[in-house]
Amino acid sequence: MGRRGGRPRRGPLTAALELELRGAGGEPVDLWRTIQSHGLVDLPPMRIDDDARALEVTLPLRGAPATVRVREGRPAWAAVDGAPEAGAAEVSRLVAHVLRLDELGRDQSRFEHEIDSLTRKEQDEQTRMFDGSIVNAKELEALEHEIASVKKRRSDREDEVLAVLEIVERLEADAAAAERESIRLRAEAEEAAHSAAAELATVEADLARRTDERAAIALEIEPEVLELYESLRRQKKGIGAAALVDGVCQACHEHLSAVELDRIKRADGIRRCEHCRRILVV
Repeated sequence: MGRRGGRPRRGPLTAALELELRGAGGEPVDLWRTIQSHGLVDLPPMRIDDDARALEVTLPLRGAPATVRVREGRPAWAAVDGAPEAGAAEVSRLVAHVLRLDELGRDQSRFEHEIDSLTRKEQDEQTRMFDGSIVNAKELEALEHEIASVKKRRSDREDEVLAVLEIVERLEADAAAAERESIRLRAEAEEAAHSAAAELATVEADLARRTDERAAIALEIEPEVLELYESLRRQKKGIGAAALVDGVCQACHEHLSAVELDRIKRADGIRRCEHCRRILVV
């Protein structure tokens, strides 16, 4: 539907985003391999498109959740489609977090890579210790120290990974809470808009009824009186006539003099307030 004046409605503005794909060491990263290797699943709020080699993900933005599509762009860059213009920076941050390209993700990937390397090294050293290739006692002792050092380094990295995972879990919990709050606020806004629309419809119907009643009453009023009334309405902020109660004009709230009240009682035709000159209804 068009707006008043024939202008078409516009949807939310979207921005074309690019996200640089860099690994823990600054090396270029392949998007599709990243999606496949990071444990991303084809379940809400994510959907993996194998044919298009892309990832759709719903992000908990502050204004409202938004679904974006992450696909391969130019070399070492990902293209992000469907990001709301107002939340472009937040979309970039969240997509980077999903792909582990943010600081926490890089730390986690680096630590996991180091753990894998240390595990392989420990296995190799254990094999050397027991395959009979080392017969010198000093070399054997040095190898035992090296294995202990590798175990210690691996344990430290595992502790660091756990610390990163705790932070990630807390951030994801905060994001989920923000999404629930966003949904709640959106529901409240929709309910308020519905109530406002219903109230507006009631007011418009009442206005139409009263307009019809006024038009019917106007037909019964003498033309010169109606003309004076309309003129006074334009001059007196929409009030052209007022009741006279206990000698007081209910429009300007001024007391009429005793002489004027006596004159009004005796006069025929239109009676008017001596102060504001509005028509008096006696």
